[in-house]
This record gives sequence, C-alpha cells and structure tokens, in this order.
Amino acid sequence: MKKSSLLKVPISMSFGVSLHNSTRKANKSLEIADQHLYQAKNSGKNQVHFECGKVMKNHGFTLKAVSRS
Repeated sequence: MKKSSLLKVPISMSFGVSLHNSTRKANKSLEIADQHLYQAKNSGKNQVHFECGKVMKNHGFTLKAVSRS
C-alpha cells in the first residue's frame, strides 16, 4: 500500500475501567465500567475514567495504518 493512498481519519476513544475481584460478581464490575464509560464520554473526548476516581485526558496517541502483505 502506497503511503499516498492512506487516508487520515480522526479517531477519539473513551473508556470506563472498573476493578474486578472474587468478592464482586462480573455483572457488577461491567455495570461500574459502563457508568465510568458514560462519565468519560460526557466529559469530552479521549478520556479514561477509572473506578478509583483517576481520570486520564487527551493523551497524544497516534495510530498508524499498517499494510498487510
């Protein structure tokens, strides 16, 4: 694939993260992660919200297209 044929498309990602251990049912951990995902989405783009209260915002990640031959 020629470099000139690649399109640059802006992508944003938000994540919600919960902690899981044996004292909590998996569905509860997923529910908490989902709540934090919506907090991240409602707070802006490119954020990660963790159950412990930490928030990561706007890290400058760059995704590059990879050609498979």
